[in-house]
Amino acid sequence: MANGGGTAARIGVLLVHGVGEHRRHQHLDAEVRAMVTALRARIGDHDAGQQRVRVRADSGPDGEFLAENEIWRGGRRPTVSVDLYDDDLARPRLTHTIGFHEVWWADLDEAPERHGFFATLRWYLQFWYWGLSQWAAQHYPARVSSLAGATRIGQPGNAARGRPPKPTLRDRAYLFAVACFFLLLGVTWEALRFLARRVNLAGPSSSILVRYVGDVKLYQARRYDASPSVDGMVERPRVAIRKRMVRALAAMALADYDRWYVAAHSLGTVVAHNGLNELAETLPNYLDEETLNECQARGIATVDPSADTARRMMPLRPAWAGDGVVIDRDRLFEKLRGFLTYGSPLDKFATLWPAIVPINAHPPTPAGGGFEWINVHDPMDAVAGSLDFFAGPAPPVNLPYAASWWFLLAHISYLNPKPDGLGERLMDWVIGGEPFDRSPRPGLWLDAGEARARKGHHVAWWVFLLAFLATAAAWAFPLLFEGLGAAVGSCGSDACADGGGWGQALADLWAWFPGTLPGLHWRLLGTAAGTVAVVGLLGLVRILRRPPRPDPGSKKT
Repeated sequence: MANGGGTAARIGVLLVHGVGEHRRHQHLDAEVRAMVTALRARIGDHDAGQQRVRVRADSGPDGEFLAENEIWRGGRRPTVSVDLYDDDLARPRLTHTIGFHEVWWADLDEAPERHGFFATLRWYLQFWYWGLSQWAAQHYPARVSSLAGATRIGQPGNAARGRPPKPTLRDRAYLFAVACFFLLLGVTWEALRFLARRVNLAGPSSSILVRYVGDVKLYQARRYDASPSVDGMVERPRVAIRKRMVRALAAMALADYDRWYVAAHSLGTVVAHNGLNELAETLPNYLDEETLNECQARGIATVDPSADTARRMMPLRPAWAGDGVVIDRDRLFEKLRGFLTYGSPLDKFATLWPAIVPINAHPPTPAGGGFEWINVHDPMDAVAGSLDFFAGPAPPVNLPYAASWWFLLAHISYLNPKPDGLGERLMDWVIGGEPFDRSPRPGLWLDAGEARARKGHHVAWWVFLLAFLATAAAWAFPLLFEGLGAAVGSCGSDACADGGGWGQALADLWAWFPGTLPGLHWRLLGTAAGTVAVVGLLGLVRILRRPPRPDPGSKKT
């Protein structure tokens, strides 16, 4: 991994976070910690007196009053830099400097609580309706756009199967099972919180589920349902998120790195993929005026008289961008060497919302070639998968990987320290500048047979968790009704005399329900039937409310 030249190699890494309420630089901090740990393990950097790996954060003394930390700067300069020295004990020489940048977009999420109780309630009801009825969502096939340059955009498809992606009956059944899982999880979670409060214990609300999965809803939505960001007031939410991505790509190209890479996790892989595949005509629309002017000065932005930039675009073209101004994708990606996706739901987006993840027929083409798209996925991960619908000019290399045996932890465990794990191979790739190491390793980097077996464990986990949650809900329901009955029954007393005895009637109903199903097996059957009925009914409502398909030539997504 040593640099063959006389000067230190300057390498950039752009990190893109996925779902969750990430604070500024939180994702960068976690991922860089994991990569530095992997790098030190790889080179045996354990001697405190001769550290070959050294870390610098671009921080400053400025901060808010009573701040707990110094400010970490972002933008054009790397927020965190990792320096690698050679093993010369007498006069160590700097061989590599890796600058880490981050695309942070978590602040663009919705915040309905700013608008009061009823706005929050409405937003939560919309979310649960969206999630529980997703199995019946309308499939919007690829459509032809009238935008300039759209002929260079291809829709996702599987060349081996000879068909574009479309939800199959198996996909619908899987989404139905996922909806049942989340309904049972939400109900059981709240039931356990209710019981915990009775013994003075506090637990997190099930709203954490909404906050995580809600990012997916936000990215495919046509508009904000509540509390739009300033950037998203007149355009779709994902446009504001893409602006962060495209501006970060421009910053990496302007940073004069010898080479640079993009590493994206979870929903961040969709954000990164959109930025990397954006049209030359629409890329200037995402940039601020200062950055676009610098791109023009460096030859990254040029004027193409044949470019039709007067048509309606998304985002809308600012007046100061000028007619005919385009981004030269070859110059923009001249030094981009790799795109790493891990825990990626891109294939699921290609199946449900193919227009959101189009493929540019002109892929990143760095000088001298050598661009790779590496997709690492754990068959145990409920979010990730092999990207089979992206067989474009620069298709991904799918590498199955054992991140964690724990079903719900696999999605967040890709960079956990492991000998020859993803963290170490990522550092080898970045520092060495050579092709990504794709060699299998039994039990870690999986072959086809191991991947199939691990997928079988994935299905077994789903069955176990559904059965467990259904049993837990069936056990907890009578206790919930008992507590609700006591609360409502108090309204049947003199304190609620004005209610005309309605409180007592409801209390009798609460008391009657558990008594009708005295056995756990009957309650379990009722819970399962009720869950299927609720999810099925919401799906039926969604089918009946389906709008007509959009006409060809509608605006770009």
